[in-house]
Formats: sequence, structure tokens, C-alpha cells
Amino acid sequence: MITVEPEVGTFRSLSSITAPVVEKITLGTVERHPVTDRASWLRMRAADLTASDVASVCGVGYRSAMAVWAEKKGHIPPNGDSPILRRGRWFEKAIWEAITDERPEWQLRAAKVYLRAPALRFGATPDALAIDPARKGLVLIQGKVVAKPVFIADWLGGDREGTAPTVPLGYQLQTLSETMLAEAAFNGEEIHPVLAALVVDSFTAELHLIPVARHADAEQKILATVRQFWAGFDAGIQPAVDPTKDHDVVRKLFPAENGATLDLSSDNLLPTLIDERKRLGEEITVREKRRDAISTEIMFKLGDSSFALIAGGRKISCKVTNVKEAFRAAYSFRSIREVKVR
Repeated sequence: MITVEPEVGTFRSLSSITAPVVEKITLGTVERHPVTDRASWLRMRAADLTASDVASVCGVGYRSAMAVWAEKKGHIPPNGDSPILRRGRWFEKAIWEAITDERPEWQLRAAKVYLRAPALRFGATPDALAIDPARKGLVLIQGKVVAKPVFIADWLGGDREGTAPTVPLGYQLQTLSETMLAEAAFNGEEIHPVLAALVVDSFTAELHLIPVARHADAEQKILATVRQFWAGFDAGIQPAVDPTKDHDVVRKLFPAENGATLDLSSDNLLPTLIDERKRLGEEITVREKRRDAISTEIMFKLGDSSFALIAGGRKISCKVTNVKEAFRAAYSFRSIREVKVR
């Protein structure tokens, strides 16, 4: 499945996540399940840790291990649709068209297969496979649609003239996961992993076919992390909350209160957090008031003019924005406030 995710772990090497491996872990038998419809595919994925989950449980994903755990437990629903995910689906065919143009000698086909190692509860759905007459085996392709500014910042390190893009670490782990499973599923067939990045800009699109190097220690780290995740899962051990990523997860886990009073007076960090939260709220209020005052002053200077030229060769606009009428369904949420102790 083609997705676009916020880049995490950019320019970190695979070796940065590895540790000495005491025991070599093997995949065991890898099954091949045809993907015939989205509903059955989602059911298969729900029972496993998938290649797209690996970066998160390894600590370099766009979401946390806690989010993956809560989803597998059924406490929160799987990731829903989003503008970014929709864009990925819409551009999926464009990636294959671009590869066909750039590599007409390749025999390219959508994989349409879910690969599963039941012993580890580990699975993946490669985006596509190709036969390259110039080399033995199969080319495994992981496709990504990437906005040009993101590509420059996160794949080229901010260098517009860069000629050697670096695949973000999370995407490397995803691709290596698929490669290991494909290698076992296709009877030891040599697999050549490639990241196909379709970089889109306002008026251009460019394709980057980036080989992903195999890394034995990183692959063992992936398998060890998968096994460790399920061991903790089965033992009822909840991963640590990542406050920078788990805002929505925690809200979904605890959507309502029960009226009880919990004694957290021994937690010395909580008063500091409450005071900092209060101070940040006050700072936001002050800044918003100042911004409104500035807007008022600027608008008065423009009067009913649509545009104004200002010093330094700059130009500003003050045009009407029409907002369509909308009816929002009722909803509820929990809010944090400090109350008096009685």
C-alpha cells in the first residue's frame, strides 16, 4: 500500500539501532496469502506486526509503540483515512507508470500478496515486484509519494543540489522487513530491495529508484523487536507512553471519566507539569491577543483596499474569505483544569 508519512529518523544509519545479537532469530515458514479485497487484507494485518509497524516499535516511526500496541489490543481503531493517505492511493498508479517509463526493460507487477511468518506474527504486503533481465532474482519495490520540500529537507539534507538521497531510516526498516519475508516466501529467491520515491512539486514530478542495502544486524534487530513486542503484548505489558506522539492515543484510550479521585500526591513531576501547562496557556493567550491587535491595526490602514505595497518591495493582501455554512455533530472531550481542594 502506498503511503506518505512524516519523515522520522532521517539521516540515521541502520547501525544506529542495532545491538549485538546473542541468538540468531529466523522467520520460520512464510505463508503467501493472495490479497483479493481490502477488508480481508485488513483482517490479516490486524493479527500481525507488519512492516509498516516496524519503525514505530523500533522507536523511529511517525507513531509510537504505544499506538501500535493499543491498535493490536483493539483499544483504538486502525489508522483511518487522511488527505495524505488518499493522495498516496491516488498517486499509486503514477509510480508504476513512472517506473515503466524509466525502466521499460523491467517486467513490473503489483505484488497483491500478503506475506506472513506465523511463528513471529510478522507480515508485510510489498507494493510491487519486478523482474530485471540484468540481474538474477526479483526486484522488490516499496513506493512512496514525497512532496518536493520534504524530499529536499529529509532525503537530501536540505541540499537542493544533492545527488545521493538518503532513504529515511523508518522506510529502510520497512523495506528490509518486506525483503526478509519475500526472500523466505519465494524459496530463497534473491531479492533486490528498491525504494521508489515519486517526488512531486507544483509543476514537476521526478522518480528516484534508490537501492536499499541489506544489513544483517539491522534485520536481526527487526526480528528481535517483533518478538519482544509480542512477548510483552501477551504478558499484558503496555509500552511506555510517548508524550510527543500519543496525544490522540491517550484521548481515545480514556475518553470519559468515572468520577473517582486518584491520589497522585506522591508524583513530584505532576505539579511541575501543571504549572508549565498553565504558563504556556497564558503565553498563548497573550500572543493571540497581540496578533489580533496587529491584524486590527493593519486592516485599518488598508481600509477597503484589497492589496497594499509596503516598504522593502513587499506586498500584502486583505481579501474576503468565504466560509461555507457547516453543521457540526455534537462531540465530547476531556479537559484538564486545576480545581480547589476541599
